[in-house]
Amino acid sequence: MPTVPWVPRPASLRYYFRTLERRHLSQTVEALTCFLLFQFRKRCAQFRQNVQNRRGLISLMMTLLTICDVTDDFNRIRPSNYYPPAGFYPMGANDPYWVANEHIFLKQFRFRRAHFLQLIEAMKLDGIVFRCGTFRKKHKYRADVCIMVVLRRLSYPCRFSDLVLEFGIPSNRLCEIFHDTLDYIFKKYHKLIDLMTWAPFFPAFADEMKRYGSPFDDLIGLTDGNFMACCRPGGLGNHHSKLDQSQLYTGEKARHGVKHLGAFFPNGMMALAGPFLGSVHDGRMLRDSGWIDMLRLAYIQDGRRRFKLFGDSAFPVSNFIQAMVKGNLNQDARRFNALMSRIRIHIENAFAGLSNTFTFLSFHRGVKIGGRNVHKVYKVATILMNMRCTFYGNQFTHALGHPMPITITELIHLCE
Repeated sequence: MPTVPWVPRPASLRYYFRTLERRHLSQTVEALTCFLLFQFRKRCAQFRQNVQNRRGLISLMMTLLTICDVTDDFNRIRPSNYYPPAGFYPMGANDPYWVANEHIFLKQFRFRRAHFLQLIEAMKLDGIVFRCGTFRKKHKYRADVCIMVVLRRLSYPCRFSDLVLEFGIPSNRLCEIFHDTLDYIFKKYHKLIDLMTWAPFFPAFADEMKRYGSPFDDLIGLTDGNFMACCRPGGLGNHHSKLDQSQLYTGEKARHGVKHLGAFFPNGMMALAGPFLGSVHDGRMLRDSGWIDMLRLAYIQDGRRRFKLFGDSAFPVSNFIQAMVKGNLNQDARRFNALMSRIRIHIENAFAGLSNTFTFLSFHRGVKIGGRNVHKVYKVATILMNMRCTFYGNQFTHALGHPMPITITELIHLCE
């Protein structure tokens, strides 16, 4: 499979020296504050001795204003220097702040707090502590806080330095938490985006697609390719890429990026294959993904039904793949394309919903080929989107009337 040969980014000591510099700066500000407080007491004693001294009164007021200004600066610097051991939320999602502001929790983490607690319980992470960091030095953080860091990072483009004010954790540790948790989610729940994980549901999928109006008796889902834009390899901000930029450039989008192949099912779940080079055609992705062999194996095991996926006109038609009719169209072909366009639009909406929910995927400046775990970000976002669908559904499940509801516990059980 011609996937991207990812090159891990080596660790750097700049985070250590930057944190050390902030620490010395905070100590200097604290010492200056103590000195100003001493001067304030001295001015107060002088003012008591000579109440009529206007100069002493003005000096006293200036000292007070200076203390207030330094204290304000110190409070702005404090989250980057004197971090609490467990961050600002030692109780995770049960912190009183989130209990009182559940609407903010939904906007920042894309889950309602009650549903997030159900997710943590289903993942058996309640009371679990993650050890995040390098081999020599690891730091302990609550598992639910680590999941919150991943959700917050994916929900909207932001830097780790921006999250310091939200979590009270140093930026270098936030980076370690994000990548270690990303590895954990992908390693344990990658089966949720594997096509063969949903093989036992293929007969039910085919029946539901037939009820929705599909002209095929054995159509189980929709397939399409999705393009994720990235920085130009070797350009500014992406010096770690070892690839030729022409391999990732596609003339269709006039951008550099990577592609993923998705399969969307009537229960709202999505399977994923990739990543592939941005210049690869959808038909090539289908062939290299191995999905046709998987569908052939499902046909051999079932013995009766040849399950199919439906794609746009870019996909080749075979026993296991159906596509839109192209060329000179007669009236029947136009009716067929109009019917299937109404059905196939749901996979386009699924990709749009994924990028709208986890907007970090749409920020191409943050996707740097050769960076750490770049090849897992889209897959982990899809895994989290499948988990989120068990609570809120999507446009496809709403259109079908939620015929095949699945709970988060049953979804997690598929990975065991």
